[in-house]
Amino acid sequence: NRGALFYTAYALFMRWDFLRKFNMDEEIAINFISQIEAGYHPNPYHNSMHGGDVMQILHYILSPGGLKETAQLTDEDLLAAIIAGMIHDYDHPGLNNNFHVKVQSYLATLYN
Repeated sequence: NRGALFYTAYALFMRWDFLRKFNMDEEIAINFISQIEAGYHPNPYHNSMHGGDVMQILHYILSPGGLKETAQLTDEDLLAAIIAGMIHDYDHPGLNNNFHVKVQSYLATLYN
């Protein structure tokens, strides 16, 4: 199942010409993006559509917004930013830190 994250990521990879610039195999890139999207849970907010939204706003900030030129970002920086947007809520359970602390979950124990 391909959704907003997949199509946004693929479009941005094409728009920024990452496959050519980094000599990426298209099938491997497609599999990578698909696996990232599959790692998002179907919760109300931190889902794959949100990941797609974050990538889209990053693209806007980088290009029309002018950050690429202002900060003199390299192609590596741009790829890192787009991937960071793509994965920033990967495997997010949809619950906040306060919830995990109150129920004494494993994640709270691990990260607090």
